[in-house]
Parts: sequence; structure tokens; C-alpha cells
Amino acid sequence: MDAGETTYDPGVVCARGHASRRNTWSNKCLRCHADRQNQRSWKAMGIEYPERPKPDACECCGNPPGAKGLALDHDHETGAFRGWLCGPCNTAIGSLGDCTAGVQRALDYLKRGQ
Repeated sequence: MDAGETTYDPGVVCARGHASRRNTWSNKCLRCHADRQNQRSWKAMGIEYPERPKPDACECCGNPPGAKGLALDHDHETGAFRGWLCGPCNTAIGSLGDCTAGVQRALDYLKRGQ
């Protein structure tokens, strides 16, 4: 580790199973820290943190999470939790209007080219 670095790779998983970098000052797992910060943000928006733990893969595409982990997907009108998504799936669904009608329009478009 070089002088001045703020994170390091411990080479082991944390108590919650994350193979994440750690803060050099506190030795805390960066993923655990991000999860706690997100829980506070979600609560401020009226979204309750789900009881269901994060899976190892996106619940939409099945790919492993990227560097930022999985995103909590929720209904923007009701605040109800829907599932855990990778960044690309979360962004794509949001770009399609965050509704089944938008996803259906995209599916209809793709079927036209067949």
C-alpha cells in the first residue's frame, strides 16, 4: 500500500461476505459502509430497507453486481421495494419510464426487427 492511499484490499471477505476494499483509517468494508449510507437515504425518501438480503446477482439479468453493487429498485409512486438490480438494468428500466408499458414498447420495437 502506498502512502496516502485511503483504501486497501485486505484479500479476505468481511463479516457480511463482501470481497470489498477497506478504509485504511477505520478498516471498515466499503460495501458495508455504502449499504448503511443507502439505508439512511432510502429511509429519508420513505422507502423502507427490505428484509430480503441482497443476492449475489442482479434479479433482472442475472449478472454479478458492478463496482457499486446492486441497486434497490422500487416503485417511484408507492415506494414499494421490487428487487435488487445491477446499475445497467436499473438505468435501463428507469429510462424506459419505470413501468411495464415502457418495457413493452421496447419489446415491441425489438420484435419489429425480426
